[in-house]
Amino acid sequence: MNARTDALFVLKAFFEKFDYLPHSGEELLSMVTALAERPDAIDAAAQLSGSWRSDYGYRFNIRDFHLIHRLAADPSGRLSRPELVRRVAASLLKRRHVRHWLARNAPQDPSVRFAKLVEELTMVDLWNLHLLDEMLSRREVRAALGVMAQRDRADTRNAWGGLVFYENGRGEAKLYSADSTARGEDRFYAAPPRVKADGRDALCRFSAHFEKAYNARQAGPGPEEMLQAREGNFYSLILTSLGEATFAAHYYNPGGVVVSLGVFAFAP
Repeated sequence: MNARTDALFVLKAFFEKFDYLPHSGEELLSMVTALAERPDAIDAAAQLSGSWRSDYGYRFNIRDFHLIHRLAADPSGRLSRPELVRRVAASLLKRRHVRHWLARNAPQDPSVRFAKLVEELTMVDLWNLHLLDEMLSRREVRAALGVMAQRDRADTRNAWGGLVFYENGRGEAKLYSADSTARGEDRFYAAPPRVKADGRDALCRFSAHFEKAYNARQAGPGPEEMLQAREGNFYSLILTSLGEATFAAHYYNPGGVVVSLGVFAFAP
């Protein structure tokens, strides 16, 4: 079948390379962006995606392209699934965890039981957790988050957030001001159009529940944030202030799986 339109050309390319078809117009737009901006990365990304499928049963999604095509360009940085699980588990076991708010009335909070969630996590989920864990472990990142928390609390109109990108083998966060046209909402981050555009080639979104210092009851994603991730087809990280000196981190995916990364200290 010859592709007579740009959209059909993109559909044909991703079906042939990744055995993938979009579920929404936004996913198709992300595919168009990937093919237009990273045409030379398609084949290598398809090869890595295919090897994950053979080895671990992974199924490609366009939201994963950012990570996969960067890993494909850096073979020295690749890790197997067992190694990723081992590294993430070792980090999470060292930390204290707090219950995320959707599970606060449940007998158990599954987000803090990483071993129970492993089978629900894809290779991309595990890579995201590994990279976000490393990012939050860096002193300079936690110092920047401490400054962000103070400024966010002073801003009573908007929550703060942005995007995380995979750069030079690790996660790097970038702040984006909240959507100025949205109704002021101090508890939930209103992503601006730029986040939606740049997020087509990003590791995940992040947002903060920093509206007050002692905010443990709002830890992790709420129903609205889970719905946005599912409808927008993106991964996300929620940071919640637990006091003047500490914060909790929760990762979640569009499928509704939430994983606690633990409690961290803001660095001075």
